[in-house]
Amino acid sequence: MDNNINNNNNDIMTLAEIAKYLKVSEKTILRMANKGGIPGTKVSNQWRFMRAMVDDWLIGKMQSVSKKNLVKLIKTAKKIIPISDIINSERIILNIRTGSKKAILEQLIRPLVLQGQISNPKNFLEKLLKREEMISTAIGHGVALPHFRDSDNNNKIKNACMVLGICKEGTDFDALDAEKVYVFILICAPSVEVHLRLMAKISLLIRKKGTVDSLRKAKNTAETLEILMKTDQEIRNINRESMKKQL
Repeated sequence: MDNNINNNNNDIMTLAEIAKYLKVSEKTILRMANKGGIPGTKVSNQWRFMRAMVDDWLIGKMQSVSKKNLVKLIKTAKKIIPISDIINSERIILNIRTGSKKAILEQLIRPLVLQGQISNPKNFLEKLLKREEMISTAIGHGVALPHFRDSDNNNKIKNACMVLGICKEGTDFDALDAEKVYVFILICAPSVEVHLRLMAKISLLIRKKGTVDSLRKAKNTAETLEILMKTDQEIRNINRESMKKQL
């Protein structure tokens, strides 16, 4: 991506910048904007786009795009981060208690606080809650993916990480399908690029038939990790097969 576009301070983007950011033509973006297909607004008859909202829109679209396109997005990364690098037994919570969004998010970030991944827990929590105010990260089918694109030095994340939380009885999280949420996956990344590719990988993981049910029924952290690693390996196998076909 263009260095200027990747600048964290460049949150408002022009038509040309957003087209370059998403690697599509300006005509395509203009057509989508006029039809309300991408979040944007007109200022003095000129389209402007807030990058954070476009990132969230793109992540939301990942839930409906084909597996082939998700695999393509993952493969463009310089390094495909394996699940084993971003989660461990201390980052798995099998007894998430029901409650408000704030109460649930506090439980999810606690392992990262204890491991020194977050230097300012209060500010980090506020960012997560602010993201939820835009639109719920509960994508439906019993799953929520709490996250925000980190551009605040107070929340600087050195390494990509993930926390998995299971709420056995399910809880309300303003899911898009109005159903209870049982599986929470908190994703943290040091850059927009890594963030999007991790979201693509997690999207593939949770869309695999039986994965969510298996995670809900896991009896301990060891079993939960085994489910995640097995599914991740299957995703990497898909990547390899796809690459072989292109050779």
